[in-house]
Order: sequence, then structure tokens, then C-alpha cells
Amino acid sequence: MGGRLTVTLGGTGTGEYEEKRSRFIGYARPVKSAEEAAEFIAEIRKKHSDARHNVYAYRVGENVTGYSDDGEPKGTGGLPVLGLLQKSGITDAAVVVTRYFGGILLGTGGLVRAYTEAAQAAIGDAGVVTLAPFEMISVRVSYPLHQATVREISRFPTARLLDTSFGEEITLETAVAEDDAERFLVLLADATGGRAQISRTGTELLPCPV
Repeated sequence: MGGRLTVTLGGTGTGEYEEKRSRFIGYARPVKSAEEAAEFIAEIRKKHSDARHNVYAYRVGENVTGYSDDGEPKGTGGLPVLGLLQKSGITDAAVVVTRYFGGILLGTGGLVRAYTEAAQAAIGDAGVVTLAPFEMISVRVSYPLHQATVREISRFPTARLLDTSFGEEITLETAVAEDDAERFLVLLADATGGRAQISRTGTELLPCPV
């Protein structure tokens, strides 16, 4: 599938890692802005206000990033978590890792490993999805044309039938990969003999196979 692909989180996830009695609790969530990331970070900090450290990193789009070691030695917390997002190609996502100190120092290598492992566990729990731009197309047809229209939609490789509503006529809400929209519109017009009322209603990012 062509078009602009976005790799992001499928939902909110959590995960834990333990190293020498220190507990590292990871949280991951999709976000759409730096402000939304900040709200998520504040939420986790409030939840774990008794923890020694709440390390975080976020990435929005290609160029908006932020991270903090939150008192850990420089480069041992937030930066490795941000690096994990970047290496995985994940964007529009924020990760917070809370540490409860276990009384034993881990050293810089141990901290990097622990924060990375907890972040990876949270990301794995959230799930990673690839999104692509789909054009939303509303198709209104008469009842006699319904089955033929649905059949053509189902045959088109990147088209999806999202919803159907029945009234005096039938309205089919569909989505098709942005790159294929023009070809899909021609196919629908041909399949209905030009008798369908077809309108383009916008573009949305939807999960797609990779």
C-alpha cells in the first residue's frame, strides 16, 4: 500500500521490569500533541507521586520530541526510551517509566537496560499499528443496486465497507486507500451505471496491513 504510513501505538499499555529489587513500571499511550503527552506524563506522576523517578519520552510527528531522566544520571532514562521510539519508527506516542528504588545501585548500563525493558514491555502491551490515509466515500444507491455495489466494494483490494444505513435508499459508508480513490470512484460509477450518488467526505488515518 502506498501513501504516507504512520507507525504508532494501538492503545494504552503497561509493563514491568525488575532489576536488583528496583521496580520499573512502564506506561505507553498514543498522543496527538506535545500538550497531550504532557497531560499523560502528569497523570502518571500523580499516580506514582511516591516514586523516586518518573522518566519519560514522547515523539509526535517526525520532529517533535521530548524526554527527561527525572533525576537519574544523564542519558540513562529518557534518552534510551526516546531512542526506542525512534528506532522502532513509532510516532504520536508517549512512554513513562516509573522507578521504585530497591536499595541497590544499578550503574549506568543497568539503568539503560531496565528503562528500555520496561518501556518495551509497555509498548508491546499497547500494540503497534501502521496507519495510512484513507479517503472516506459515501455511496447512496437504490435497493436493486445494493448487492452489486457491495460486491464491487468487497472486490476492491484497499476498499472497506464501514457502515450501511437503510432508508428510502441505501447509504454505504466506505473507505479506500488515498492513492486508489480515483480508480475506486470510476469502478463504482461503472458498477452502478452512473446511478449512484457518490460523495467524498474527507480523509482519515486507518489501520492497514504491512
